[in-house]
Amino acid sequence: MHRLTMMFHAAVASVLIAGAAIAAPPASVAIVSDATGDAYVVTASNPVRLTLLSELQSGQVLRLEPGSRVVVAFLPGGDVYELAGAGRFLVGVRGIEPLDTKNPPHKRELPASLQSLAVKASDVSQGAVIMRGGGLSDRVVLVRPSHAIPSQQALVFEWRPMAKPSTVYRFLLLDGDRNKALEADVNEARFTLPPGIVLNEGEPYTWVVSARNERGVTTESAAEFTIVPSAQRMALESARPAATADVTERVVYALALENRGLQEEAQRYWSALAGERGELRSRVVQR
Repeated sequence: MHRLTMMFHAAVASVLIAGAAIAAPPASVAIVSDATGDAYVVTASNPVRLTLLSELQSGQVLRLEPGSRVVVAFLPGGDVYELAGAGRFLVGVRGIEPLDTKNPPHKRELPASLQSLAVKASDVSQGAVIMRGGGLSDRVVLVRPSHAIPSQQALVFEWRPMAKPSTVYRFLLLDGDRNKALEADVNEARFTLPPGIVLNEGEPYTWVVSARNERGVTTESAAEFTIVPSAQRMALESARPAATADVTERVVYALALENRGLQEEAQRYWSALAGERGELRSRVVQR
């Protein structure tokens, strides 16, 4: 009986594991890198409206209404398909096929320098958000840097000022081994890295700011950052699209910046793009 019970539990576990694998959402193969007009993903129930930065999976059918335009970028491959309505299109693993022969898609490629950054379709949903400054606070709220920075040149650490006007802040910088690299008392809500301090590229650093709030309670916050290695910086600089480049190229580049933790620079691209495509305002972190 014990043997049968064990076999039963093993069989149930196998079914559950298989079911979990089946239930797992399919991987995204492409993103909508530009969109105007009315376009939808056809589903068994109600169609789902396509918007800029929508992630697409193989096997989906897209329906474009008359006058609409959708650009789909396959990532990390780099093939770009421009679709125009009216028409229906099938998303494949590496491309798009028309289901209406009257309106075939136009195919092109991203510039080779952008392709080399190997942005993935899933990078859309994995984009990080950074904390921004605001008004006075009764606790330490760090603003920048966070994630990654392009270099240590003119590196400034900023946080929200405390409500208590006479606050003295304790600033602490730790290297990747948690050793103290710098410590200082600061009278304002910012600190500029002294010229004599040299930080290593690619090494994770932690900066900590502590202070007492109006209730006399010590409050402390910490954040990490790294300096992007020079090879990555050169690749990004080589791939940087011109200000006049199309929306797709600038969207992919902004995703590449986010993927490498360069949130400040990515935000500049999202802000500019949001002026042209209003739906991208949700990508912009409000100051």
